[in-house]
Amino acid sequence: MNDLLTAPPAANPGSNLPEYTVSELSLALKRSIEDGFGQVRVRGEISGFKRPGSGHCYFALKDADAVLDAVCWRATAIRLGLKPEDGMEVVCSGRLTTYPGRSKYQLVVDTIELAGKGALLRLLEERRLRLAAEGLFAAERGVSEAAGCTPTKTAVGPEGDFLAPRDFNLREFCSTYQRYFTEAYDYGSYLI
Repeated sequence: MNDLLTAPPAANPGSNLPEYTVSELSLALKRSIEDGFGQVRVRGEISGFKRPGSGHCYFALKDADAVLDAVCWRATAIRLGLKPEDGMEVVCSGRLTTYPGRSKYQLVVDTIELAGKGALLRLLEERRLRLAAEGLFAAERGVSEAAGCTPTKTAVGPEGDFLAPRDFNLREFCSTYQRYFTEAYDYGSYLI
């Protein structure tokens, strides 16, 4: 921006103020914001979350007094490890930039973390209650909520022995593999 301020003013008789094009001023503001802040961490609540077909994530971070637009590009959104939702209290890391087409500044998000340990526990509890309400922990489904979502049913193997769920899944895979490929496949020695 210094070079814009030191540039000679445009031909405007009687004025000491330099005259800029919209593009020049937008570029100067962009450089000023990006150079002045670099990487930042911002804490706020997600609002207006949208993920269109492009895979990018658009949302706003807000607190009691202000709102900051944010964008997370598709390649970054895939690696987040967290599915953002409206109302989540998060800490976003990224860089501030401007979007000259709209004369807005925004946060380009690199990482999103839940704000605090309590937020993570609250999120897990809400999901557990939602899944329980859907009946996913029902006894007839073979899953015990108290057992930490581990299958409670066992299967009987070809020799009449009881198999743990892990062994049953391995035998199921091997028998499917054997049906699709004609070669004989001995899966008995692979049981752990």
